[in-house]
Amino acid sequence: MPIATSRSSGIVSIDIETRSSLELKKCGTYRYAMDPSTDVWCAAWCLGEQEIQVWEAGEPVPEAIVLHAEKGGTFSAWNAQFERLIWKHVLVPRYGWPGLKTEQWCCTQAEAMAYGLPASLEDAARSLGLDVRKDSKGKNLMLRMSRPRSEDTFGFVWWDDLERVERLKEYCRQDVKVERSIAGKIPRLSEQERKVWLLDQRINDRGICLDRRLAEASLVVVEQARASANEKIQQITCGSVVSVTNAPALTEWLYQRGIECDGVAKESVSQLLEEKLPPDVEGALKLRAENSLSSIAKLTAMLEACCPDGRIRGLLKYHGASTGRWSGKLVQPQNFPRGMPYLDIEQAIRTIIQQNAQLVDILHGPPVEVVSGLLRSMLVSAKGKVLVAADYSSIEARVLAWLAGEKRLLTSFSNGYDVYRLMASSIYGIEEAQVTRRQRQVGKMAVLGCGYAMGPERFREQCAQAGILIDEEQACFIVKSYRKSNPCITGLWKKMEAAAIKTVQSRIAQTCGGGRISFEMKDQVLRMILPSGRAIHYHKPKIISVETPWNELAPALIYHGINTVTRKWTEQRTYGGKLVENAVQAIARDILAEAQMRMESEGWNIILSVHDELIAECDEDHADLEEFISLMASVPEWATGCPIEAEGWISTRYRK
Repeated sequence: MPIATSRSSGIVSIDIETRSSLELKKCGTYRYAMDPSTDVWCAAWCLGEQEIQVWEAGEPVPEAIVLHAEKGGTFSAWNAQFERLIWKHVLVPRYGWPGLKTEQWCCTQAEAMAYGLPASLEDAARSLGLDVRKDSKGKNLMLRMSRPRSEDTFGFVWWDDLERVERLKEYCRQDVKVERSIAGKIPRLSEQERKVWLLDQRINDRGICLDRRLAEASLVVVEQARASANEKIQQITCGSVVSVTNAPALTEWLYQRGIECDGVAKESVSQLLEEKLPPDVEGALKLRAENSLSSIAKLTAMLEACCPDGRIRGLLKYHGASTGRWSGKLVQPQNFPRGMPYLDIEQAIRTIIQQNAQLVDILHGPPVEVVSGLLRSMLVSAKGKVLVAADYSSIEARVLAWLAGEKRLLTSFSNGYDVYRLMASSIYGIEEAQVTRRQRQVGKMAVLGCGYAMGPERFREQCAQAGILIDEEQACFIVKSYRKSNPCITGLWKKMEAAAIKTVQSRIAQTCGGGRISFEMKDQVLRMILPSGRAIHYHKPKIISVETPWNELAPALIYHGINTVTRKWTEQRTYGGKLVENAVQAIARDILAEAQMRMESEGWNIILSVHDELIAECDEDHADLEEFISLMASVPEWATGCPIEAEGWISTRYRK
């Protein structure tokens, strides 16, 4: 798949500055653009390398804009989804701007992220070493002017003095200058990836329905439960802690009671509750555990983001990870809690609707935990329609086995075995049928984590984060067992790292993974070419010498990229296991992207993607689950031999 060339001169770059009574970060772009209070201050634009011009609200529509739009010309912006929606919902109906098709837009932010650069305009410019910088002072002014100065009997009062408006226009002009400079330095999306981005926009445009009645009732129940819990913890602590969510106060009270801990995060509380504690300490910690679920913030997010027609839109971010995988926005459906085991969903919903936290507690359990477990169920199909979903089965483990040529694992997948359960059975020395859900989770973490060269200590940490405690000896046993039984995978780590290092050193392309993965150097960027033809980018790579645990010097690969923890552009080291993880996750993403395209071509309207799952909405009489699963599980030509499988469900509510 060839790399697209840089931006042509026939593209209009544009940036729009707006104002609204709503907070964009809270409600999301879609509800923001649709709100009656949302309006435009100005729009800076230019055609190709021509002089940047600024249009102010109330002025005639620029003739060049009209002509370019009518000719089907392309418009570009940083985070083009925002400009596209403001154009559609404000500029067209309110100021008479010409209508545009989604296909007329391209997104420089999407192109930058696909190139391995940061999602921030300023950070992306800095990472490219551009002299042009985003106007930070202007940004502060923009943030102030985007919200009302005050509100009186006549409506909102805005920061509309001439000096501020002129300063904002200059800020807007500078953003276009920076965006245009970045566009000239990076490759455009390939034809295939542009199709994926356009489909991403359509999926976000469709959105998914919110059961608003259930969400609002749940919020009432949570507030009742929290108020009751706060009253109880005040009594237990004699007023030292006034709220279950006040972590510093609770930590200090525990210290005064002789309980030393690193804090009262979920993992710490779980560990403390496994010990024998004084009744008051145990009671306070249980209240904390039952009422501090951060996922409840999703309730407010759902209601804030809900559009007038009852749908939540804009939940997906294209290329949200360096591997190309989608990440979530607003509600973050990718990290919905799994919910309480054995909870009767429909019965719990009927109880929640009554808005009685005490009744919820009696019938189902701790109210906050119950509501947390119902978050998925608040996303529903439209009236008369159903949700049809399918999820890849162990997709990363399957891709890893295929890429490494691990025949034993490939055979297990082909025979329909659950490799996570098999691993758990080996770990715990029990029959496969005896493996519990919790034990299978350990097996899953072993298969995935150990498949990427995870060591014993890190494996223990991963288990602890999932609320599963294992000792050092057991962690060592699991890691050694995995590596011994999967020699092709452990061999792939070494081959992948060696190929990457040699490519940087020699500037000669190298292949590995049975010829499915190749590395090449291009413009100070190490490119990992995937089987699909798409690439992962490692900027400014260099080779250094590091000391091994065996007191030997070995070459190591350093590059510039986005730190997954800090989200900052920094120099960082990678290694064989990490490179394999990047490749596997990227291949799984490409398989999912092709499934989306395939389903759309067959008339399925995808409305959401969550990890390795696709959800569509359709009429009840057209809900063919077998067809949906078959389309999703079809193997792309470039992945021939990869044992892809999927399973699915049909429901009026989203579920897992």
